[in-house]
Amino acid sequence: MRTAPPLAALIARHVDLEFLRKIADTHNRGRRLYIGTVDLDSQQFVVWNMGLIAGSNRPAALELFRKVMFASASVPIAFPPVLFEVEADGLIYDEMHVDGAVATTVFLNGGVFRPSLIRERAGLGAGREDIFVIHNGQLITDPSPTPRSLRGITARVIEASSRAGVVGALFIIYGFAQREQASFHWVTIPEGVEIPGTEVFDPVKMSDLYEVGYRTALAGPVWSVDPPGLQENPYPP
Repeated sequence: MRTAPPLAALIARHVDLEFLRKIADTHNRGRRLYIGTVDLDSQQFVVWNMGLIAGSNRPAALELFRKVMFASASVPIAFPPVLFEVEADGLIYDEMHVDGAVATTVFLNGGVFRPSLIRERAGLGAGREDIFVIHNGQLITDPSPTPRSLRGITARVIEASSRAGVVGALFIIYGFAQREQASFHWVTIPEGVEIPGTEVFDPVKMSDLYEVGYRTALAGPVWSVDPPGLQENPYPP
């Protein structure tokens, strides 16, 4: 990487060759890990097959794996874009990638997930898919005053638009699951949990949020089986 801010350093510390080996082994057993970024030059959402990268045995695999992770967490404005060197028509270019949430927070599509191929390999009618979507965010938050400033109003509009985008994406995945006769489950951060706002990586708040997720996982997460607006409140008082 050309720069090594704290987030990049954190990724480099935890993602090493042994980590890649474990991802590759899991990939070979049939599980998949996908990460999404947005290419600002083409304005396209890009899906990266991380297991395929990890198992490629190419010299640059580790660096590419780290860069994809870094780009997927590079919130525009808060973090600089990540540049990927690509070749086209014999010329070298830099592609500028940022957090995939610019396009969508959760994703699943036929280009990544192909039930027809699964059923073909398993025998016609033998396969059934279970889809689990984890939304790393919060769809419903406690009301709070909007700052009377251009920056405050802009931030609030972006937050509202982002949540609307998540709802739309969940409905798309739900429709896909219905068409393929697959199960559909999703979970989000419960209401009443304070999550970091302007401090993008506040260590204290992040630790508190991690503990909420850890306790929820131990207790057994409450999965919703219908998209927002169709299901009963997944977090009753």
